[in-house]
Amino acid sequence: MKYRFIPPFIITLVLFFVPFFWFKPGEMDLGGDSSRLYFYDPLRYLTSQALYAISHSGLGGEGVNYFGIPFFLLLAGLKSILNSPTILIAFIHGLLLSGAFLFCYLIVKQLLFQDEEKRMVGVSPMITEICALIAGLYYVSAPVSILIWNHMLLTDNQIFLNPLIFFLLLRYLLTQNMRYMFVVLGITFLFAPNFSIVGSPAFFAFYPLAFLFLMFYTIYVIRKPLPLKGIAIGVVLFFLLHAFHLAPVIESLLTPGSPTNTGVFSQAARIDSGLGYFNALVPGIKLSISLLGLQQMAVPNPFFFVFIVFPAIFILGFLWNKRKSMLLTGIFFLITLFFVTANITTIGLNFYRLLFHIPGFSMFRIFFGQWMWVYLFFYTLLLGQALLVVIARIKKWQGISLMLFLIGFLIIIAWPFISGKTLQYIHWQTKNVSAIVVMDPEYEKVLSYLRSLPVDGKILSLPLSDPGYQAIKGGNDAAYEGPSTITYLAGRNEFMGFVELESFGPSFLQAAREKNYVTIRDMLSMLNVRYIYYNEDPYIYGNNFPGQPYIHVSNFLPGTQQEYKEFIKGLGVKEIKTIGDKYHIYEFDDSSYLPHIYAAGKTAYWNDYLVNLHIPLSFYKNDKRIAFYDDIKILERQPKIFDDLFFKAKNMSDIFDFFKVKKLPRFVSPTVKQKFSSLLYPLIALREKIDLARFKTASDPYIDRSVYFIEKRINELARWAEEIPLLGNIKSIADLSKSWQDPKLWEFNKYGEYNSWEATLVRYQQAVEKLIDELEKTTRSSYSIITNKVELKSDLIKHKNKLRKAIREDSIKSIDEKKYLLNLIDGMFADIFVKLNFPLPDYWNMPYGADISSLAGVYEVYLNKEDAKDFNTIDLELAVDGKKLSSKGLEGEWIRFDDVYLKGKTSLPISLTVRNFPNLIEQTMWETPERIDLSVIMQPRLKAVPSNESGEDLVTLAINNSFLGNTSGLVRDVKDWTGDSIYTISFDYLTYNQNFSIDLYESGGTRNNQYAESTYNEILRSKEWIKFNAVVLSRKDAQSAFLHVVKDQEDIPDQSNVKNVKKIEIKNIYVVRVPDSQIILKKVVKSKEALIPQIIFTKINPTKYKVTVHGAKDPYALVLSQRFNAKWKIFLPNGINEAKTFKGLISRFFGKIVTAILQAKNIVISSEASGENLTSYFNNNVIEGMHKNIFLDQNTFETFGQDPIAEKTHLPVNGYANSWYISPEDVQNKENYELIIEMTSQKLFYVSLLISIGGFLLLFFLLLKSFIRK
Repeated sequence: MKYRFIPPFIITLVLFFVPFFWFKPGEMDLGGDSSRLYFYDPLRYLTSQALYAISHSGLGGEGVNYFGIPFFLLLAGLKSILNSPTILIAFIHGLLLSGAFLFCYLIVKQLLFQDEEKRMVGVSPMITEICALIAGLYYVSAPVSILIWNHMLLTDNQIFLNPLIFFLLLRYLLTQNMRYMFVVLGITFLFAPNFSIVGSPAFFAFYPLAFLFLMFYTIYVIRKPLPLKGIAIGVVLFFLLHAFHLAPVIESLLTPGSPTNTGVFSQAARIDSGLGYFNALVPGIKLSISLLGLQQMAVPNPFFFVFIVFPAIFILGFLWNKRKSMLLTGIFFLITLFFVTANITTIGLNFYRLLFHIPGFSMFRIFFGQWMWVYLFFYTLLLGQALLVVIARIKKWQGISLMLFLIGFLIIIAWPFISGKTLQYIHWQTKNVSAIVVMDPEYEKVLSYLRSLPVDGKILSLPLSDPGYQAIKGGNDAAYEGPSTITYLAGRNEFMGFVELESFGPSFLQAAREKNYVTIRDMLSMLNVRYIYYNEDPYIYGNNFPGQPYIHVSNFLPGTQQEYKEFIKGLGVKEIKTIGDKYHIYEFDDSSYLPHIYAAGKTAYWNDYLVNLHIPLSFYKNDKRIAFYDDIKILERQPKIFDDLFFKAKNMSDIFDFFKVKKLPRFVSPTVKQKFSSLLYPLIALREKIDLARFKTASDPYIDRSVYFIEKRINELARWAEEIPLLGNIKSIADLSKSWQDPKLWEFNKYGEYNSWEATLVRYQQAVEKLIDELEKTTRSSYSIITNKVELKSDLIKHKNKLRKAIREDSIKSIDEKKYLLNLIDGMFADIFVKLNFPLPDYWNMPYGADISSLAGVYEVYLNKEDAKDFNTIDLELAVDGKKLSSKGLEGEWIRFDDVYLKGKTSLPISLTVRNFPNLIEQTMWETPERIDLSVIMQPRLKAVPSNESGEDLVTLAINNSFLGNTSGLVRDVKDWTGDSIYTISFDYLTYNQNFSIDLYESGGTRNNQYAESTYNEILRSKEWIKFNAVVLSRKDAQSAFLHVVKDQEDIPDQSNVKNVKKIEIKNIYVVRVPDSQIILKKVVKSKEALIPQIIFTKINPTKYKVTVHGAKDPYALVLSQRFNAKWKIFLPNGINEAKTFKGLISRFFGKIVTAILQAKNIVISSEASGENLTSYFNNNVIEGMHKNIFLDQNTFETFGQDPIAEKTHLPVNGYANSWYISPEDVQNKENYELIIEMTSQKLFYVSLLISIGGFLLLFFLLLKSFIRK
């Protein structure tokens, strides 16, 4: 069979060239979660994302993405040869596809021919070849394999790497030839992303099991010793080669509090996001789907029933198998089946859950996707081995038929993929917008222009999206949708999405909706935003993209491109460039911009989260160079650094407890199995008492358990409503409760007392009242009494409605019996609600508090004028520590009150009294909904309704149509309704024992997503005047509201009311907005203005800045507007502050040697630099130099072995940034000096990169030596 290599060669060649027919010239598939922009411009992607320890996205945090360097350089080299990103994509896809097939074929063939036992009699080598070919074809054409080609991730190279490395390691163990090991190491270096932190799920899913399989196969199947020396050399070389990306990750992993450390070891990562996510997914995973080799949680394959042939081959193969290798493969197949499915028996599932307690195992929370490749691999190996066993046992014609069927079937199911149809997909939630895009040449000019911008400021991209995705129309009728090209290809710090604004996002969106341009400008200024990029193309915003990526932001930002133009105009920016008539670049003027680095004119403490930077900045109108600190520990440790102290008083009103939601789910509604007449029921009642008795205090578990048993009584009545008898002679449940006691366990003759409606209602009322009594006591609940009572009331209303429904639908009881029960229930719940009573808090006299312990002195007192716009100033009374203060007038956005001297207190009492609240419903009238002809009768008080009050605004509403839900009834507008505000609604009502429903409807949303939904509902029923009180929290995006009164369904129809007219009388109706005013206490610590030194800064690269300081006579705060990270350090250059430790000595020695080499060889590695002149701000007090982008030169190692300065005062500022409070002592009392600001992660990378280069040279030498020796 000298020509048996021809079929696999032809298939490999065909598979390699298949991707070249998927896309037309210029077309690319670049979008998705991580994007594939590295195919479009590998070198730009490399310099923007992989060379430096900084992310250009959002606030600019640490980004340790060095792992991509070798792979991106490989792509850059290939692109320089192929000269087209389309051909480059096809080449890489062809390599992956053909390589995946070829090496799976070679592995199966090796296992089939290498078995220690003789080949089976009657099976020719050609049959063995065909079985290996079928296995290889299955690997690349299986449904789970095909699905990844859409939105392919960087680490999805594993489709080809897994079988390639497995095969080479198998060959190494068989031959013990180190060249195989060296080639494996070289491949891992080139495809380093798959062996990095981003590839850790795929790596730890496949390689531990693969190595274990190879070890057992070598020792127990082919009976060869393991080459331990060679393996040890391989492990050492692996870590040397990958030191450039593993060393920074390991350092971050071992640093407490770092994102990597938190993501691996924290409880939240392991249990909440890991196990919690797993628990949400696992119910939808089916063992049968895995056995068929299909994708979990995907659209069913139309040929799914045919896939049963593969498990059938496995079963027959095991039954007829005599090979150790197949038995070993079968064991590993079952192991991977368990990991990819998880949901295999209760014991297996519980064991799987325990694994999430292992640090790092949370990486497998999407387990069915992350274990898919190792499962597919062993599925493929088992298929090839089992197929050979089956064919050896069946007749020849049957074997040939089976092989032909399998080959044909695999081609059929893979044909949409082979033809490229699978990759021609539409962007999610768009109107048929294709993802296969040709890049617009005009947009390439945009990227080039953005790279050349001289100022090192951030960019705000509009239209803003939700997740930071960018949409760009291509040169064809398609669009790119994915991570921003400005971030990944232009290398500019940018805000593309709402999520990238992080904690500032909600405040930004709220200000945008209110068109509060002053707030937006202040926030963008503090966030170091210099430019706005705006794409006015209607194709990417509006009809074509009605959903993703603008779902959330569309509720706040302009709804059309024309409105966006008005929005940008309101920001007061200047347009500096237009490209292609649709791409616009704007610039903020110097007065609205804070440079990347500056010396703060003031340092201030702000005791609240800095999420809306405009609020503290509004106290400083003349100069925005303010450093705001919001950590109380900073104030305690460094009190001398502050010029001003701001204390925002905390609103202490109980009214906020109405809206605190307890963690859900508390419990699942209880199921009931035993009837009241059952002999087992007394045991159930006893068990419930014992269960509650184990709680010593009213803790949250006790409250939840009590409500669980209370709800159980309702479920019992609802389930057996028609069977439960009535006593029929009870006036009220409260009267019966005085004499009712649960039968004792030995009182068998009284067991029947449980079996009645009245007895169950008594037990229900007693249980509820006992719980209310416990809530009134001091509890160990995590929530306030009001929060617990509000939640209990909500449960009680649901219980009452459920009982009403059960009685209404009871087909056995008479009308009189139903009336009897309904009267008992109405009376019972009336008594319960009286006992539950929690009156509205005194919202017209709001209590506040502030902690100013050990900070006695004179304080300025301010009240935000926007919060007081509903009131006259004379109606406001502000008291601090019992002293009433008078208003001194307006100061900008604040009403200033008298200054007050305060002693240090941990809880300073403050009160705000409002004498006259506007009634927001006073100027509106009851009206009928559109298209419904209802009569509204407004008349004086009816004589039949006695009232002792006078002057009441009584109105009688007569509704004389049938119950029509929300299309009938009467409505009344509420004026000046705003989002995210608290309102109280109150009125007196009389319904003459009829059912009415009152709803509060809110409306809002965007032009494309309007809503009008009920946010509060309650049933009204009374025989006498009753006071209605409700507290509601409006939706954040609500814009208007109205009350809706409608007839509710009667439990028993009133046959005497022929006209079906119902009347409800309402008086004293009030809707009031509860104020949540901002009260600020300001203490001026330093009245003397300090001299601000002149700052000249130049960017060396994104991780290193040189700062020249002139005239620093006083201490000052130096601010770097980059996300705070303790690894940012400040150094004095020229060896001024050398470290005295051994580590410092070694670092200096290393740095000097490398520097000498760089100087001798005149080595400089850099990309383009800004060619503009210096830019100055604040009358030349801050000067921005000509920026560079130097990756490596003779100054790269100048801070090695140096100690940083001002470490103790390196603090987070402005809610995100870095600041150093630098005193003259930190700089040897100099006034003029240079500083180096550097991210030390980059320094570690330089060292580890040199180790990896040394490892690569060593590997090359060893590989070359092995060939020379040969």
